[in-house]
Amino acid sequence: MEVFLMVEDPINVTLTTDSSERYIPSLGNWVPDATVPVQLYDISHEEGSGFLLPDGRAFFIGASGHTAYYTPSGSIANGSWAQGPDIPNKQGTPDAPAAMMVNGKILCAVSPIGTKSDGYRTPASFYEFDYLGGTNGTFTQVPAPGNPSGDTLSMDVYSTIMLDLPDGNVILGVQNFESHKYANPPGSKQYYIYTPGSGPLPAGKPIINSYSHCASLMLTGTLFNGISEGTCFGDDDQMSTNRPLVRLTNGAKVYYCRTFNWNHTGVQRGNEVDTVQFTLPKGLPIGPTYSLVVVANGIASDPISVSDFTLDIPPTPGVITSNTNPCYNGGIGSASFIYSISPAIGATSYIWSFDFVGRFTSSYTTTTPSITKSFGLNGEFLLTVQAVNACGGISAASPQLRADVNQECENRMASEAPDAPATTSFVAYPNPAHDKLNVAFNSNNTNEYTIKMIDMTGRLLLDRTANAAQGNNFIELDLGVFAKGIYVLSFSSGEERKQVRIVVE
Repeated sequence: MEVFLMVEDPINVTLTTDSSERYIPSLGNWVPDATVPVQLYDISHEEGSGFLLPDGRAFFIGASGHTAYYTPSGSIANGSWAQGPDIPNKQGTPDAPAAMMVNGKILCAVSPIGTKSDGYRTPASFYEFDYLGGTNGTFTQVPAPGNPSGDTLSMDVYSTIMLDLPDGNVILGVQNFESHKYANPPGSKQYYIYTPGSGPLPAGKPIINSYSHCASLMLTGTLFNGISEGTCFGDDDQMSTNRPLVRLTNGAKVYYCRTFNWNHTGVQRGNEVDTVQFTLPKGLPIGPTYSLVVVANGIASDPISVSDFTLDIPPTPGVITSNTNPCYNGGIGSASFIYSISPAIGATSYIWSFDFVGRFTSSYTTTTPSITKSFGLNGEFLLTVQAVNACGGISAASPQLRADVNQECENRMASEAPDAPATTSFVAYPNPAHDKLNVAFNSNNTNEYTIKMIDMTGRLLLDRTANAAQGNNFIELDLGVFAKGIYVLSFSSGEERKQVRIVVE
């Protein structure tokens, strides 16, 4: 069995011997460290918890009843070990929980040292360990939960678990181990709250330096992960809380946000910058001013007042305009094509995505609302663009422009006098429209034409194909089933492509 502890570098105490190892991130290796002065594991090779103390030393609680301090070297050189105080009354921590409280003391669950015939003995007792007490630290027994008349619980410590709560208390749980022969009583489910006898350490207090709501809600500051990992069990349960919580308070109402993308999980990071992103809880009333704090291992930062949670994201770009049938530039008709949109408010750059369907996607960034592109292959592609602002907010994608790179237009581009277009004088009216939209165009032949209506998400809502009459053509479209909004009317006939933005009121 072994216990891991995060200090300046993580430490791994191997319990099959009295040796220790340390992982050096810069080397990517585990290296042997100094010899542990006392045996920490018991006859069953079990071990208790390990904690980083506020003074920078590590403290390990043994199932053998012994304890030990470790002082990091601050470099790749070995640290140093020193024996700590023994747990009183010949007790140990064979797979037992402990919690670093907000005042820097450690709440421990202990039981009689295991024997060859009984590795998990009863009863369970509870102590506070104070690393500043006496000359080498002290253990002070505290009353057992749920037992006003005594200092013990008639159960083994393996069946208990602890967690630092965001309000500064510690919760003790009696686990539901119905199949665990040592659980007493078997299958019980009970929780108790332990309140520290003094307030939080100033050294463990997170500090918020700034709040932003650009592409996401984000806080920047220091000590967001606290000065220890919070709670520990040894090698079985994972209970660490070295990650930031974000709490919102408005009057008597308290809300907790989901945090993510922590830039680091290290502890005791001093003045190194920590960042965390968060999302609001579902149903949070928007409008009131909230008191916001970051909580690390139960210790809260000073509050800041926040009322604006609106993300600073540019508006969705509009319809992309260009020739929808560009030419392949591998032949005599090499050419470049310009794709453009109306400038998006607040945008400082644009991301253009060319999706050659089923083949590959290429993305390009420009600082203007246009891009010039030539093509070295044939085939259909879909083009969208997103706007980006100065703080990194990215808009939703524009409506798709569907195009088909072809070789047939090379002869047309090489011609000195291209043929007249098949259709002329294309108009759509009234615009804005209500229930009806009129489309009029003049055709030089009886070629097939296609009219489409597309919404701002790229959904095809109308698709009508017919043969044009030579001369003037008039078409009436029924808009009665269209919701109010902005649409793109697309007209094509042969190589002719026209797009018009239509507003339905």
